[in-house]
Amino acid sequence: MKQLTEMSNEELGILFPIILTEHKEDWAKSYDQEEKILYDTIGKNIYRIDHIGSTAVEQLIAKPTIDILLEINGETNIKELIKRLESIGYIYSPQPQKPAPHMMFMKGYTLQGFQGQTYHIHVRYVGHWDEPVFCHYLQTHPDVAHDYGELKKKLKEKYEHDREAYTEGKTEFIKYIVQLAKMLPKEHSRIEKEKQTVEQMIRLYCRKKEGNETLCPQCRKLLEYAQTRLSRCPFGERKSTCRICTVHCYKPEMRERMRIVMRWAGPRMLFYHPAAAIRHLWQEYIRKKWEGIQRVHR
Repeated sequence: MKQLTEMSNEELGILFPIILTEHKEDWAKSYDQEEKILYDTIGKNIYRIDHIGSTAVEQLIAKPTIDILLEINGETNIKELIKRLESIGYIYSPQPQKPAPHMMFMKGYTLQGFQGQTYHIHVRYVGHWDEPVFCHYLQTHPDVAHDYGELKKKLKEKYEHDREAYTEGKTEFIKYIVQLAKMLPKEHSRIEKEKQTVEQMIRLYCRKKEGNETLCPQCRKLLEYAQTRLSRCPFGERKSTCRICTVHCYKPEMRERMRIVMRWAGPRMLFYHPAAAIRHLWQEYIRKKWEGIQRVHR
């Protein structure tokens, strides 16, 4: 009997047809569980890991596959990475047409068809990739997500057993939305810059203060929490820095944890990330200056 890696695209299309389902809340939990397994297995190789694809977008119809973007450092031992991921049930799939290191891993595929939750790990070296940009745009633009869902329904009807054609049929739409997202005015990037600064602080604290090679579970949880709060900030692009914000949206334990991180990492940011540190201080200065002007004119 042929192994999956020996099958043609036509044979794989029959065994694994395109299936679309309504959004399931369990997908986020499945991602969290798999992320923990990946940190336990290849943690030293992970620079950044994200839940991407349609299962990361609420209310969007999707193939029930958890797509994961795994960014690794250039010094990663690729052979060891493949071995470790195969040890937890992943199938290695070379991807010469994809960006370096030209790799993808899949789980949940058997000779009998789909089995359990399916996962795709898209491996890249550290960079600025389009997949998170597209995913975030869909998360913040429900009307566009709806249109994308309708497109997928039409493509599924036409290419149920042709994954290559189904994927190709989405390409033009995805490229257009990514280009649109990247064309947003620069002032719309303040939240993203704040997210980047917070991530730099937490990673600096975890690496230099706590001595961890990669983010520990506690720091990873804090980073995810902080980024979620920033995405939902009521001030949007008019926000100042979180430290001087008058609205305390953090849970008490998270606020205390972040206070400890910022107190330690803040002064050291000038050495490790000078541009981000100066921008952070400037935003605090402008906010305080503006509040002073407002008090004078009351």
